[in-house]
Amino acid sequence: FIRISRFDLIAAGIGIAAGAVWFISRSAGWGNLILQLAIVIGCIPTYRSTLANPASERPGPWLAWTGSFVLGAAVVALRWTGHPLELAYSVAGFFAYGGIGIIALRGRESRQ
Repeated sequence: FIRISRFDLIAAGIGIAAGAVWFISRSAGWGNLILQLAIVIGCIPTYRSTLANPASERPGPWLAWTGSFVLGAAVVALRWTGHPLELAYSVAGFFAYGGIGIIALRGRESRQ
């Protein structure tokens, strides 16, 4: 195991804040939107390590996960209710996880 970083603590704090916002306001949309910020912040350490050494991550799992966000967005679009916040999870995940996958593609050559 590694030490808990400040990014982990910030992401956890934002996650707790998202839960509090949802509980107090009863607004799932705002709680969801704030939670997306926690997910993106939680990816920062992985971005940093992958930028420093692209071979440290395998692109396949990250790109597959990115594909799942595309499918999630497609489901939201097919069942569209006129609430753009319903796309927040898919959009945040697409960019956060897809970016890691794309960076990791650069490290593929060094693994071969």
